Amino acid sequence: MNPTHLHVILVHAPVAALLFGALSLKIGTFWNSRPAQFLGYATIFAGILAAFAAGATGEEAEEALEAVGGFSHELIHEHEEAAEGFMFGIWSLAAVALVGFALLLLNHAKAKLLAWIVLIYASVVSLGGMRVGYLGGQISHPEAYDQAPAIHSELHEE
Repeated sequence: MNPTHLHVILVHAPVAALLFGALSLKIGTFWNSRPAQFLGYATIFAGILAAFAAGATGEEAEEALEAVGGFSHELIHEHEEAAEGFMFGIWSLAAVALVGFALLLLNHAKAKLLAWIVLIYASVVSLGGMRVGYLGGQISHPEAYDQAPAIHSELHEE
């Protein structure tokens, strides 16, 4: 398995984990369940780690596509730009979630407020991840987006 395979596998985990973590935080906060809140934070942190791993394999996946040829450089660039914005959201979510988790551990009065902020922010950041995935899908699955496959169209241009 190479970094391109890992990239394709890992890119789905951040969005799913952030949404599941936000849902768990919502349930935990609404029902005052500390275990559900712990699960929510743990799942969000797992999603953050998965986003870092997906980002770390992205550059090598891009290089592999360019080496093979036949893929739209413009689509790859759009995907990369969206991923950079998503990573900004991931870094800031990590900071806010760490504060929220620390307040939960300390039984601080503001822990519930921070949990609501984290769950909303994780949901918003996951939307950015969905956009990154949508753009990545256009690169490797043009048939799903009413586009001619890039490799096929390039062969007919010659």
